[in-house]
Amino acid sequence: MQRQLPILIFAQSARFMAESATLAGYSVWVADCFCDSDTVAVAQRHLTIPSLSTLTATDFFAAIETLSRGEPCQLVIGTGIEQLYPLIELLPANILYLGNTVQTLSLLRQAKSFFPLLDSLKLAYPSIQFQRPVRNHATWLYKDLSGYGGQSIQSALTVSETTNGYYQAFISGQSASVLFLANGEHTHVLGYNRLVNVKNQFRLAEIRTPLNLSNQLEQQLQKAINSITQATKLKGLCSLDFIFADNAFSILEINPRFSASAELISHHAQLFQWHLNALNGEIPTNTLNLPDSARLLAFFYAEQNSVVIDHPVWPESCHDLPAAGSYIQQGSPVCTIIIEAETHADCQQALQKQHLLVQQNLCIDS
Repeated sequence: MQRQLPILIFAQSARFMAESATLAGYSVWVADCFCDSDTVAVAQRHLTIPSLSTLTATDFFAAIETLSRGEPCQLVIGTGIEQLYPLIELLPANILYLGNTVQTLSLLRQAKSFFPLLDSLKLAYPSIQFQRPVRNHATWLYKDLSGYGGQSIQSALTVSETTNGYYQAFISGQSASVLFLANGEHTHVLGYNRLVNVKNQFRLAEIRTPLNLSNQLEQQLQKAINSITQATKLKGLCSLDFIFADNAFSILEINPRFSASAELISHHAQLFQWHLNALNGEIPTNTLNLPDSARLLAFFYAEQNSVVIDHPVWPESCHDLPAAGSYIQQGSPVCTIIIEAETHADCQQALQKQHLLVQQNLCIDS
């Protein structure tokens, strides 16, 4: 009976989750901030919601009530709405929530509980403090765990006022993530990824996989995600962001939901069902060996205020496609580009060509 219920996805951008749920055989209803053309193509119902920075509890309940029309469905939340997680305990009776508990989300998405948790588990992380640093501002960052994709990160030098954030020491190293399934007690790693930011910014620009780590570092990371999973009863498809150098790593955050790196997993048809199975305590004993090829996911940001031309022709590698006539503010994402090639260098060459083709679908808004 549960499998027959539609999936209502609520996220900043729901396209990949919607595609994955559709491949798994579910009917999909989507509430997200873009309702891109490829999202609309797989969603039986869709609704554009306000920017997540302004989204209120009233907006949230109005959206899920409009989409569900009082009919039974299952709610899955995605990127960007972590700040509204207390609302999942107030859902109407027709909506069944599939995801981590409020208690688990609170432990992982509030700095004043997350970092003491890491202390108790003896897991390393860059130094943090909640008061503005009195000296060496340039070596500190201001962050907010309710953010995503690096959008909430800025230099402490530029912070004028603070709300729910914290200051974290800047450390050198390579940014990376590990994608895994958790069932509250055990975990199963799906892949390691390199994270690349926009030049001179903290916004995420690219995700590259596979990332080859030493056996020692992989074992340490496996131990870390197991410890966090057991301490918080974490479940489902999740990722952990970290910085590493040599065989040492420092934890940045846990994403207790679908993350962008999941799109680089080759077997999409199983991914959504694996997520639901993990929420019910089941994780696969093995997953198919991933290809040795290099894979890259890149976010294409508008260089200037732009408008999508009347009849855009998007390359096959492009996803999250804005409709004709869409206005895209400078610095906002235009689309996502996914490339698979023999090597990472080949991926970069292909990416440059795709950038030129995407740019042809935009005209500068004057």
